[in-house]
Amino acid sequence: MDISPQLSPEQERASREVLALLDRRPEIERAFVTRNCANGDLVVTLGVRSIGTCDLVIPASRLTPGSLSDIAALIETMDEVSGRGPKHA
Repeated sequence: MDISPQLSPEQERASREVLALLDRRPEIERAFVTRNCANGDLVVTLGVRSIGTCDLVIPASRLTPGSLSDIAALIETMDEVSGRGPKHA
């Protein structure tokens, strides 16, 4: 029995894109791509080598548009949570 949820076309595309990044760059452990929702939320699709992919939705109210510090905080959080060091794309 498959308990995986059905992915939307956008989720499928983002997942394929992240997995392709990992395939092209064997030295990295994780990669991510982002997309914006119509309501302004940011969706981060994260891929972790040999584990899988997931989507993280960040509400627009929690973001500063174009903020490099928001992006840096996301990367730092991924490093801390994974415990795998700073190898990402």
